Amino acid sequence: MTSSTFLADVEILEEHGYLFKESLISVQDCDDIISYLDKKESPVKIPFSDVPWGYGNLIGDEQLKCVYDNPYIRELCKEKLGNDFVFNHLMINNKAPWIGPSVEWHQEMFNIDTYAPGAASWENFLQIYIALHPHTLENGCLKIIPSSHKLGLLPHEDFVNENFGHKRRIPSQVMDNIYGTCGIKNVVMEQGDALFFNHRLVHGSSSNTSPLQRKAIVLQARLPFDRNDDLFVEETLYRRNFVLKALENKVGQINEKNMYEDFNRKK
Repeated sequence: MTSSTFLADVEILEEHGYLFKESLISVQDCDDIISYLDKKESPVKIPFSDVPWGYGNLIGDEQLKCVYDNPYIRELCKEKLGNDFVFNHLMINNKAPWIGPSVEWHQEMFNIDTYAPGAASWENFLQIYIALHPHTLENGCLKIIPSSHKLGLLPHEDFVNENFGHKRRIPSQVMDNIYGTCGIKNVVMEQGDALFFNHRLVHGSSSNTSPLQRKAIVLQARLPFDRNDDLFVEETLYRRNFVLKALENKVGQINEKNMYEDFNRKK
């Protein structure tokens, strides 16, 4: 591909907030990665199951070399970010059949102080999302709000997700407004298809209640920055304490009242 091709693709990315590329990774490479993951111990399980939810940061793992050394990915990152870009992390999300959890509507910038404390600009990041299995409406494909990056950094609210982790989501009334302006695009993907998007694009996904497998790669590219360790400690302490407080409140509610008694209320 020529430099003009990458320049044109970056222009699409900047205009719409995302860029879709078919068959960026071969089906064989996808199948090889899936086989590798099936044999790999997962440090994080979906709650109340032995089903893997993630596999940690796999940057540098030889079995994923076909992803982070992919020529198109590297050239597009150079065109968008500059020659000194680096990959911050490569994660595998497993939205498992029947029990794969949903993902809240959010912008990546909400949690920048966790993954890049001290890096302030959303323009210095690029997210690369790659389907390892076919992604369909049935198994909870990624959903995006096209051009929502032009709306700036949106309001958010704290909550605890299905994996007992602190998350930040866009409030429903805000979602009502931006949906009316921008709509929703369901990102249906085949194996090896990729979506590049910036850190202000609003995105999320529904749960996977189907019998279909649905793994995805999340690769983040960024420019170097001066890491602020104090900010990281402050941010992660806030997030941990939010979960602990929410769980303490829930335990108090459970102890205070039998939530099941309404099913057997006497007349």
